[in-house]
Formats: sequence, structure tokens, C-alpha cells
Amino acid sequence: DTGFFKDNNIKIIFNRLSILDLKKRSNQPFRFKNFIIVFNGEIYNYIELKRELTRLGYKFITTSDTEVLLYCYIEWGNKCLNKLEGMFGFCVYDEKKGNIFIARDRFGIKPIFFYINDGKFIIASEKKAIFAFGIKRKLNKAAFSDYIKSGVYQHNENTFYENIYSLKPGTYAEIKNNKFAFYKWFELTINPSSKIKYNDAKHELNYLFKKAIKLCLRSDKEIVVATSGGIDSSAILLKLKEQK
Repeated sequence: DTGFFKDNNIKIIFNRLSILDLKKRSNQPFRFKNFIIVFNGEIYNYIELKRELTRLGYKFITTSDTEVLLYCYIEWGNKCLNKLEGMFGFCVYDEKKGNIFIARDRFGIKPIFFYINDGKFIIASEKKAIFAFGIKRKLNKAAFSDYIKSGVYQHNENTFYENIYSLKPGTYAEIKNNKFAFYKWFELTINPSSKIKYNDAKHELNYLFKKAIKLCLRSDKEIVVATSGGIDSSAILLKLKEQK
């Protein structure tokens, strides 16, 4: 489905790939009262979050994770990000206040690109969508030079194009009164001095691995696994067989 929304401040175009709740009721942009959301990704623990929100008085009209995500934001604001398990890039527009909230998952699995220049702001999951609005391609020589010298790309907010940036992983942005503010909501921390016995570590890894796979199997479509044949993908296949 391709959905549209437009008012005096914003225009939204969204192409949906249906995974959870394939019915039209879950098409996007998805609206509740004055809040409108577009969301690319999956919230794997949406069932657990839905139970929590139901206890708080929320009533659901779909079985999608999109509706759950929107209510999470309405209830907890930016604090909802710490409750989410999944991969996501989403944007919430408050039609009443004119504010925009944009967030990207912890490790940047789902991309978010944005363009700022000449009084225009465009956000998209692909750069080609930005170019479709007539934005000219101008080479970002500094980013290109970094790639040529060190072979790294998008290790920061810069892309190969001027005025087109990537929202960093684990970051959210707020737009209020035409002012931008960026915040880091997740930072991976590792404690090298922590001690754990080998068998305890083995059992903990096995538990977390099985839990992650179980959550990822939630879908209203058939699931296919494409593997490289490496240790990680082979381990995933093994755990999938154990879940049957």
C-alpha cells in the first residue's frame, strides 16, 4: 500500500511492506487523535508492550506493531525507545503542536536520511526518495575522500552527498518551532572487568539467543531464512529447528 497525508506544514508519503496485520486498518501513515506515525521496521516485543499498554487503558483496533509503537510514544515519549526490542526508523508528527519526533534503532539496522537546505527538510529511508523531490546531487568531497583513504563510509552523519545526512544509530531528533535538536539515546557499553563463569556465560548466551529468535518469528507471513553458511547463520538455523 502507498499512503499519503498532507496539511499546511508537512507532506507524508509512505510505501508499506506488510508483515504484521496485513489488513488495510494497519496501513500508514497511521493516525491516533492528533498523532501520525510512519514506521519502517519491526518491534519484536510488541505483544508484551501491548499487554502493558492495555493495562494502562489503551484500546487497540489493529494487531500491528505500528499501533503499539505509536501508543508507546504517546505514553512514554522518548523514554519509549528503551522499551523497544527490534529494528526501526520512525517518525511521529504531532498535528496539534506541529512537532516532529524521529528515531533510529540502537545499531542503525534501519536507515534514516535527511536533507536540510534552503528552508527545506526532507526525511526518507532511502536517498533516492530525497532526489525524487528535485534535490540535486552534489558530491560531498570530504566524505568521499574519507572513503578513498580509509575505506569507511557512514561512520558518522555524513553521506556522499552535500546537505544529505544520516541520523546516527541510537539517536533521536526533535523538531520544535523550526529548531532541530539531536540526542543520543543508546550507547553500547562493555565492562571488560566483569567476571562470569564459562558455563554461566554459555547458558546466558543460549537463553538470549533463543529468546531473540522466538521474538523474530512473529509474523503474519511465511518466514524464509537466507544464510551465508557461516557460524552465526548456521547457529540460527539450528535454533530454528529446536523451536519447532
